[in-house]
Amino acid sequence: YSHTKSNFIIMSHIAVSSKFSLFFSIIAPYRFRFYILFFILVLSAIAETLSIGSVFPLLLTIVDPQSVSSNTFLVVISNFFGEKHLLLIASLLTLALFFCRTVITLLRSYYAAFFTNSLRHKWTSSIFKNYLQGRLLDISMEKQGNLVNSMISEPIYAAKAINSLTDLCV
Repeated sequence: YSHTKSNFIIMSHIAVSSKFSLFFSIIAPYRFRFYILFFILVLSAIAETLSIGSVFPLLLTIVDPQSVSSNTFLVVISNFFGEKHLLLIASLLTLALFFCRTVITLLRSYYAAFFTNSLRHKWTSSIFKNYLQGRLLDISMEKQGNLVNSMISEPIYAAKAINSLTDLCV
């Protein structure tokens, strides 16, 4: 039993590592753009967490102003700006965090589209070059729809899949 289990673990490790190597070979020319996109995804996740986490101190300030002393963040704001402006400052900070989250989310969407369109352009160009370098007899025997599908539709579907993967990460 343990021999079968260890073989399964080794085979699953090989399968996962081969999928990662396949993924990185696909994006190899755009590796730097991928790292920037990954950084933006992490930044987006942090901004999402901070913006949602800022709602609780704001609600705490509104519902029970006396319990501000139990929240370290609100105590610092209260000491710096005064208790009179605590609700205003907490509201402005919450709005600022939500605004930053929205800007980072828009940046993520823009850069993910830029990244996937770059990949789509590369794939379309590669397919077109392969057709140009192919034998004319082989190309002429193929249906015109297959040529159009290979050059236009397939790279678009592949780019949409990469874009969906980036949306799934966040």
